[in-house]
Amino acid sequence: MTIYLVNPSHVSFGIGVITPRWLYVLANATPVMYGAPRLVDETLEPFDTSVINAGDIVGIGIHTGNALRGYEIGLAARAAGAYVVFGGRDIAAMGSLDLNQLDGANGFVLLGAPPAAKASVPTP
Repeated sequence: MTIYLVNPSHVSFGIGVITPRWLYVLANATPVMYGAPRLVDETLEPFDTSVINAGDIVGIGIHTGNALRGYEIGLAARAAGAYVVFGGRDIAAMGSLDLNQLDGANGFVLLGAPPAAKASVPTP
């Protein structure tokens, strides 16, 4: 099983314009027993989705400008049998995605906790 963390983009220009820090935060938070996630920033180079296998986990960060490409990658990953996790502040921009199709067996959408729930999280 491979974990992919993907910053989608229809255009790859070979240099990072805006560093997707979430890639590195989630990579660092991934338990060691799962191996190091593969970081994919499509602003640097396109992602070859043919490398995705059944059982892989593909995390895709969404904002308004990359929602369509993120959805394309998610569909390809699901077709390959991978688990797909969509996240990001603009997940609603993926209006054409039927979230009811994501039932835990084929993907998840993380929308974040409401402010009251975040405030109740115990601190160490």
